Amino acid sequence: MEKIIDGFLRITGAGTPGILLTVLLEIPLFFISFNLAWGKININSEVALVTGLLFLLSFLILTLWSLMALPFEKRGRVLVKNGPYRWIRHPSYFAKIFLLLPGLAIIFHTWLPIASLPLVMIIWTRAVEKEEKELAATFEEEYLKYQQTTGKFFPKVFKLKRTDEKS
Repeated sequence: MEKIIDGFLRITGAGTPGILLTVLLEIPLFFISFNLAWGKININSEVALVTGLLFLLSFLILTLWSLMALPFEKRGRVLVKNGPYRWIRHPSYFAKIFLLLPGLAIIFHTWLPIASLPLVMIIWTRAVEKEEKELAATFEEEYLKYQQTTGKFFPKVFKLKRTDEKS
């Protein structure tokens, strides 16, 4: 049983605890918005639907691209640095946080889940810490260099040039 759980966690990484904690946070917020009519976005239904669907489509595209670049059988065994992993270390987590959650919030006309994004970011940042430690232990120097060139959830736009590098 322990081997099954270890395999599952290798495949899902921080996704399982991140998703569980996010769902536990967001369900009450959606409930409040639906049942107490508090936290509603006053937006045209067609605009909300189209905008929300664009977020959800982006979520699907990024998630599928991430899965193609890093299939389940390679997780924890191969350090992938292509596809969306070229720019960020956790593209599927980014998709869940910044595309899926806002997309659903817009479709359902509520700003409460969007307002919770700072807390959701804290949850996911904490959730990936263990995963990143394991990846650093597995891939050693290669992963540490990868961390220096890519952002956790957002691309590193400005990379500091080391003083010991030649121009």
